[in-house]
Amino acid sequence: MDGRGGQVTAGVGAALAVALLLCGCGYRAGFLIPADVRTVHVAMTENRSVWREAWKTDNLSPTPAPAPEPRPSYSMETELAERIKSEVLRRTPLRMADASRADTILTTAITSVSVAVLVRDGQDRVTSERLTVALDFTWRDRRTGRILAEGKGLTRPTDFVSPQGETAATAIRRSFDYLAEMVVEQMQEPF
Repeated sequence: MDGRGGQVTAGVGAALAVALLLCGCGYRAGFLIPADVRTVHVAMTENRSVWREAWKTDNLSPTPAPAPEPRPSYSMETELAERIKSEVLRRTPLRMADASRADTILTTAITSVSVAVLVRDGQDRVTSERLTVALDFTWRDRRTGRILAEGKGLTRPTDFVSPQGETAATAIRRSFDYLAEMVVEQMQEPF
């Protein structure tokens, strides 16, 4: 034996001692949430914006806009709520529960959706646009009414390029992914 076995054992022992001390002091590894919170209900997203689906026309065009297409088989409200649920399940120890039985309720609201033209080509056709989705959220303890976390005006600008086949719908979906990550990040307890 070359003597390194004792060093490895001592290192493992020290790591275990630190872990036990941290656990004994009320700290825990992983996502930082109140210890008594185990379940969450993610409510259907409210849409306070005038944008009702992921469809738009260039409002700067001199020609009149075509009649709106039929509403897609999904809604932005459902899609955002589902993306937030997936992110909560992926990154936290929380489990989903019905609103009447959950420890906490997470509510979200799309407050605005806006599109700005970034680039036009030589024939004045729009080739690149920036879509911005703004979101408010509140995470409340259902049992006490206490607000655990909230965010107002979270935004995620997302650019899309029409000649590459990208649309406002694809930009909204990318924005929803980022916004779901932002909401879950803000659900952690502050230090």
